[in-house]
Amino acid sequence: MLTGVRLERPKKVGSYIVGDVIGKGATGTVYKGVHEDTGEIVAIKVVSTLSIKEKMMKSIKKEMYLLKKLKHENIVKYIDFI
Repeated sequence: MLTGVRLERPKKVGSYIVGDVIGKGATGTVYKGVHEDTGEIVAIKVVSTLSIKEKMMKSIKKEMYLLKKLKHENIVKYIDFI
């Protein structure tokens, strides 16, 4: 028996298990993620809506809109918003 060791469950967002940080930017932090059912590897962008200003929120909404419309095999694909 291990004492003093806390085993944490993996952090999840929806159906995705959140892994290590792969990048940080002005609007959020990007993590490596894995879909728990399919095993698909994804990038998960986490944005704190509490710390951003209205102007920044407009930029984030525009980014989401453009990513939804973009369909190219060599560019990141927008999957979901949670």
